[in-house]
Amino acid sequence: MSGTRNNAQKRPQRVISFERGSGGRRIATLKVQEPAGILAAQGNVIPPHEVEGWFMAAAPQRDVNSGAVEAMTTSMNMLRVTEPFAPPDPEAAAPVARVKKAITTLLTDLPPLFSNGTRAVAEASATGRQPFISADQVAAIGVLLAAAETARGSFFWPSRRRTRDEEWHDIAALIEFHASSVWCNVGRSIGGTKPTSPLVKVIQAALGRIGESPRSGDAIAQALVRRRRMDRVDNSGNAVVSPTTGNVESSDYKRKKSN
Repeated sequence: MSGTRNNAQKRPQRVISFERGSGGRRIATLKVQEPAGILAAQGNVIPPHEVEGWFMAAAPQRDVNSGAVEAMTTSMNMLRVTEPFAPPDPEAAAPVARVKKAITTLLTDLPPLFSNGTRAVAEASATGRQPFISADQVAAIGVLLAAAETARGSFFWPSRRRTRDEEWHDIAALIEFHASSVWCNVGRSIGGTKPTSPLVKVIQAALGRIGESPRSGDAIAQALVRRRRMDRVDNSGNAVVSPTTGNVESSDYKRKKSN
């Protein structure tokens, strides 16, 4: 368990993952075990006006996007009542990695097979010829493709254990992505990575509120710089909370190289 949390009762577990979405945009996704959704509405709940207060205290002159504030609030309450997930042992991680790879292969190869098969069946039907693939086979490919697409969004086990630094760095990155939505959706930049920048102040406030160990402005700034070096991004991000699963998805932003 990370941070200052020391609860005797085991918390639901969470995973923060980072993947490329359509158009090459980087997506950060927070997935949680139940009953995290129920627990998030209990106890010392973080309300939206408190989250908005973090932004107003950090940068009083900036407007905020209320929808993005709501999304970040949901994320913060989920983080508040969960703990990081890790594979129980290396043997459990190996099949996870293989299945993830298989899903990626299916998502790459099945769409053209489905498209070509659908077209072949239609053309054969129009000309009276026997198609090289039956309609039932095409339908089966479609079912498999749909299952792979669903699995991509729900098969989220990490393939290795995370270090304590990586755990809070991931949380800080998720907060940064939400901040990009809160500020950028109203046409504002999210600020720099100096220890006294508004972004760092928001991350500090959020980390403390969800029960993580206090982090200095310098430590947060260094973590942000390290991540930005790994992934150059622009300032256009959006945070979305799934109305059905409660999962929080936040789009990263690609910053043009300036140094």
